Amino acid sequence: VEVPDERLDKLAEFSKSAKKIPAVVEFVDIAGLVRGANKGEGLGNQFLASIREVDAVLYVVRAFEDPNIVHVEARVDPKADFEILTTELMLKDLETASKHMEKVRKDVRAGSKEAALELEILEKTKKGLEDGVMAYKILNEVTGEKYKASAEKLRRELQLLTVKRGIILFNTNGEGPAQELMDFPALAMNIREELDGAGFSNDERKELGLSSAKLPELTRLAY
Repeated sequence: VEVPDERLDKLAEFSKSAKKIPAVVEFVDIAGLVRGANKGEGLGNQFLASIREVDAVLYVVRAFEDPNIVHVEARVDPKADFEILTTELMLKDLETASKHMEKVRKDVRAGSKEAALELEILEKTKKGLEDGVMAYKILNEVTGEKYKASAEKLRRELQLLTVKRGIILFNTNGEGPAQELMDFPALAMNIREELDGAGFSNDERKELGLSSAKLPELTRLAY
């Protein structure tokens, strides 16, 4: 998706450029996670693996009522849905960290000082995840020069899912809520309306009774 940027348009006009190349963001759509995904429920493991490859996570949560569209939990509660998503990711991270700790403990017993530092960070990470704290917060709190290299190494090697920052997209049928959760920026969007108005200008959307497009805002936010 091309990132909308009025500055680029003005620069292209001013410089009479023959070519204009905008920045782009690639969005990867995966199926929704369900409770138990960390244990392989639904298509859990397959999609959890897909998340490891991305730079950030866009959490799409339902915030609209419609008796004709079934919710897997038989209720509409965007905050609870977001908690299910993040809990599943944290449980998978807990499994990853616990497995890695076994390897690092062997290195500690062999006398590795670097492994001893890694183990300290892993124990802090494991405790935080068990308490429901996402990995990005835990690792951001690891301070001190002696831990810096070990913390960066663990970030690279473990590819923890909750190390990635996120955006919350509330799928509404009106303005709906857009409160920040987990310190993530949030945006409310009527996705059905966004699809119906695709390709129309904001003036044309207004004539059709549709609200202004939110996709440019989401694209800029993601970028």
